[in-house]
Amino acid sequence: MVVIIHAVLIAALATVVFGQPGMPPTVSTNGRCGPHTGTTCPDNSCCSESGLCGLSADYCGTGCRKPFGTCWKTTVSPVLGIEHAVSINDRCGPEYKTRCPDDKCCSRNRFCSADDDYCRDGCLFGYGLCLEVSKTTALPNGLTIVPRQCGPDIGVKCAGSSCCSKDGRCGNDEHHCHANCMEGYGVCWDYSVPFSLESGFPNTMDGQCGKEFGTKCSSNDCCSKDGECGFGEDYCEAGCQKGYGRCWKYSPTTYAEGEAPRDLNNKCGRDVVKSCKNNQCCSRSQYCGTSDYYCGIGCVRGFGTCLGINPPNDGPYLSINGQCGSDLDTSCPNAQCCSKNGVCGRTSGYCGEGCQVDYGVCWNGGRPPYSLQPPAQPPAQPPAQPPAQPPVQPPAQPPVQPPVQSPVQSPVQSPVQSPVQPKAKSSAKSPKTDYPISADGRCGEEFKTKCPGKTCCSGKGFCGKTKSHCGIDCQKGYGSCLTPEALAKLLAKSSVKSQPPAQSPAQPKAKSSAKSPKTDYPISKNNRCGEGFNTKCPGKICCSKHGFCGKTPSHCGVDCQKGYGSCLTPKALAKLLAKSPAPAPKTDYPISADGRCGKEFKTKCPGKTCCSGSGFCGKTKSHCGDGCQKGYGSCLKPEALARSRGEL
Repeated sequence: MVVIIHAVLIAALATVVFGQPGMPPTVSTNGRCGPHTGTTCPDNSCCSESGLCGLSADYCGTGCRKPFGTCWKTTVSPVLGIEHAVSINDRCGPEYKTRCPDDKCCSRNRFCSADDDYCRDGCLFGYGLCLEVSKTTALPNGLTIVPRQCGPDIGVKCAGSSCCSKDGRCGNDEHHCHANCMEGYGVCWDYSVPFSLESGFPNTMDGQCGKEFGTKCSSNDCCSKDGECGFGEDYCEAGCQKGYGRCWKYSPTTYAEGEAPRDLNNKCGRDVVKSCKNNQCCSRSQYCGTSDYYCGIGCVRGFGTCLGINPPNDGPYLSINGQCGSDLDTSCPNAQCCSKNGVCGRTSGYCGEGCQVDYGVCWNGGRPPYSLQPPAQPPAQPPAQPPAQPPVQPPAQPPVQPPVQSPVQSPVQSPVQSPVQPKAKSSAKSPKTDYPISADGRCGEEFKTKCPGKTCCSGKGFCGKTKSHCGIDCQKGYGSCLTPEALAKLLAKSSVKSQPPAQSPAQPKAKSSAKSPKTDYPISKNNRCGEGFNTKCPGKICCSKHGFCGKTPSHCGVDCQKGYGSCLTPKALAKLLAKSPAPAPKTDYPISADGRCGKEFKTKCPGKTCCSGSGFCGKTKSHCGDGCQKGYGSCLKPEALARSRGEL
């Protein structure tokens, strides 16, 4: 009987709300909504408690009528003791009646941010997650907090690499960071070893670690994705190799509700020749909405509101949270596949049927495109080398670089440089070299130690003898370094090692008889190229050994895939490496006081923060990568950006 009554009530309510039973709701044309009018709000706007359509917290927060429009997620702040809507456009504070999502703080400028510079001084308690205080502070609810205090009841997280213990205190020892650690309010240590690994690896002696080297770091260091021991975000966060050292762990990221659903009625932009209404923005994936995702980088001008400045060539963007696909216009890093459900991975469930080809790798026929990843490519490349390289190496190398590098590199290049050394040494100032010898394999400017013997100090401060240690980023004065011509010879030698040495005098015949590599591949539409994808890069763009199109020396140099795009000759590569850096852009702009920056605002970001293409200061890839405004803050170098995408 109760079930029957319940069913009747539901049917009656549906009839009151939507008119005829089974009929779809009517979209409001006069801004009124709710059960009394039987209409829903258009364009993903919200229906307020008073039955009006709108897009602010007054409409979308507390009291929002969910069946009649979009509603934002709401949370109760322990500090304020009242319910607030979660911001979807990164504006926050009492004026907006919204709190920041996830672990972001609400800065004094009423913007949501995850940057320490904004989350400490002037942070609005109760409207986001603030950093620990430096002095005794009174909260809006009357509580007083002291330095090193943290936890959900006060909405405070620990700064830097500190951990928040379950008793609400910040620290860096076992008590705070291990079993007693409170996730989400600071760093927590993760010493877990995957079942696929065996414990008992020997400690590293040269700073290299991980699966590739079979060694682990000391108990206080993390093993980065690149196989190097260290401490900090670059080593302990994304890609940290569990079982080979310590790693940091965080609570899973949660996302605020209220993003506009992806449906055809919400499309905008050039493809459908439709603009957004009610001050909404048309995102890079051509949907209407109001958050920074829609209004920031990639926002399509002319089809709605946009913030700041659009950078060139934006999208698709590299995923930083494992989500991908056409809805988000983000691609998977590290040669992962984007599944039909928009998640990055490497198995057949991600790479097979339904795989989104424009946003990552996809397998044809349900199988990987190759059984082994490069470097299995050099044997296929020798046919492309004979025409270009023999004439370049012998005559061109000696005169190219001797005057520039000989004073620094004379111990390495004695056979070639001996006649030039006396003058060069007297005219050039040698770098300081009287640093103590490294005892732990770390070296360079940061550690003030040098490598022993003829070993080189890499740009990341490790001693070794590989091209990565002795080549482009080698730190002079802290060990040996290759000269540009020596590096070019080494690169040329590795690229023609399978060629017979007697080919140069027989070159005319070789040119006419050598088989040119196939080049009639289709042009890549998703920036992927090479043997695994059977596509080539457009124009003068190069295909890297990992199958990505680009123009950096790592794309166009030693491991460039010939036949799939342009490639540099050893001579051209040597000239590029020896080329003096371009003059630095103007940087004497005033420091931004409100988090806005760039050409439009004539202000720069503080410290090592970056200025995004849309004019906001921050430290994410969106700020420091494509579109980053040089001269207005830090920016990732092209190779660092390519490496972060997994292209190198």
